[in-house]
Amino acid sequence: MIAVPFAPCGRRPAPFLDVFLMAVGAGMPLSCTAQLDTGADRTIVPQTVADQLRLAEAAPIVFKSVDGSLGTLPTYRLALRVTSFRPIFLTVAASRHEPHVLLGRDFSNKYHITQDGRARVLQVAEYPPT
Repeated sequence: MIAVPFAPCGRRPAPFLDVFLMAVGAGMPLSCTAQLDTGADRTIVPQTVADQLRLAEAAPIVFKSVDGSLGTLPTYRLALRVTSFRPIFLTVAASRHEPHVLLGRDFSNKYHITQDGRARVLQVAEYPPT
């Protein structure tokens, strides 16, 4: 289990954690700081990250943004690792307009996560292997 203090983010601290992203089966990992976004269905990476990792594009998907507008984003398969945890494999979307990695529910459903807003701490634990 890891415990990470919330990071400053505008007027309110927010849950960020360091992750490693890599192409499935090859390549060097890229270290990134990612924000946990419990309102997002899927993890989103900046398009520059997908390009830097030379990820192979999968089928595009239709997304509904926070303002309700619809758009299409490319998707990519990647491996993601939190500290010394086992890597997980996700199909992520990429956006040219997103400056940060946003960890969606596809990420958070793979871990036991506790956010303590008052203490401003994010706790992440692996589930036992199945």
